[in-house]
Order: sequence, then C-alpha cells, then structure tokens
Amino acid sequence: MMNTLELESVRYEINGRKILSDVYLKMETGKVTALAGRNGEGKTSLFRIMYGTLVPETGAVFSNKVRLSKQAYKIEGLISFLPQVSFIPGYLRIAAVFNLFSVPMDDLLAFFPEFRYREKQRFGDLSGGEQRLLEAFLVIKAPTLFTILDEPFTHLMPVHVERLMEVITAEKQRKGFLIADHQLQQVLALSDSFYYLRAGIVTQTDAAILVDTFGMYR
Repeated sequence: MMNTLELESVRYEINGRKILSDVYLKMETGKVTALAGRNGEGKTSLFRIMYGTLVPETGAVFSNKVRLSKQAYKIEGLISFLPQVSFIPGYLRIAAVFNLFSVPMDDLLAFFPEFRYREKQRFGDLSGGEQRLLEAFLVIKAPTLFTILDEPFTHLMPVHVERLMEVITAEKQRKGFLIADHQLQQVLALSDSFYYLRAGIVTQTDAAILVDTFGMYR
C-alpha cells in the first residue's frame, strides 16, 4: 500500500518577508522526492513545517489525505528528520545511540564495516564526517514511513556518499524520502520526483530542467 504525506496551501513569513507562498508538495512511500533551490530560498523552513517543528501562517500537513491533528513528529512511526546541524550528544556511546534509534549495529556494518569494534566509542570522539554519516544512517534507517534529509552528504567522503545512496535506495522499498543537497548529481540519481523552490513558490519539475538551472552542482 502506498502512503502519502503532503503539504497543502502552506504560507510562511519571517519579519514580513515571504518565505513560502501557497506551497504544495507530496512525499510517497516507494519514492525519493528531490527539493532543489538556492541557499536562503526556504528549503529548511519547508522541511521543518512538514516535520512539525515550525508553524506556518496558513496550510497544513496531510497523511493519506487526512489532515494531521498534531505535529507529524509526534505521531509514532510517521516521520524522521535529518537537520543540517548535529543533534546526537557527544557523550553517548555509539551502541547506545543505535539502541535509542532501534537500529541494529549489524545494519550499519553491512554497509560500513569500518565501524566494527567501535561500538563503545563515544559519539563525540568521531570525526565530523563520521558523525554526519552515522546521524544520516540512523535517520534513514529509523522505523518510520517517511524521512526528510537536509544536506545528508555534507562533509562525507565520496565513498561514504556512494554507500549512503545505496542505503537510501534500499530503504525506499518501504518508505518515502524528501531530500535536498548541494551535491545535485547524487540527488538527481536517487530521485523519482522533483520540486524546485524559488521566490517562495514550489513547482513540480523534472531532472533535466534542474540540470539546466543549476548545472550538476549548485
């Protein structure tokens, strides 16, 4: 069964500046949806509205055509979100972090065997790239129907980007993704549907138009 999560008629302003204007966007299980837009156009605001940590002036989030009565993140099993900033406390050990997310360490080792025997290491002792990789992996593998990824490939080595793309492709079989990243080539390779955010307006588009607009890198 296909599940949907939609933003409808969303408007959002900051100090009188229009950030989002009558936005519609749909996520579907079994699909990766790309959101492209230049820095400062409001992608993160849109993500936070869909996730439920930002309240718009108008509009709402709908799950399977039913308007949510509370924020999406408060509904168990509905949505996970990778923000641009690190969010896992550095004092936690890696094994404890995976337990908190209900994700088996073996799932990580299947794609990233270099983390074997590091379960007792504190999260804060990892490099910045390793921290970003594990946070992205945990959010992607979280037992939710939908996942939002805001710049998941930032600070990652190319080989880790490739493997993380494999994880997303595998997880797409059971959930829906919404993704934005400066590495547009990777995003386009992953995605099934495409939206473009410009001047507060979201337009459904295709990969060829995004390549013409941004080139392969933004």
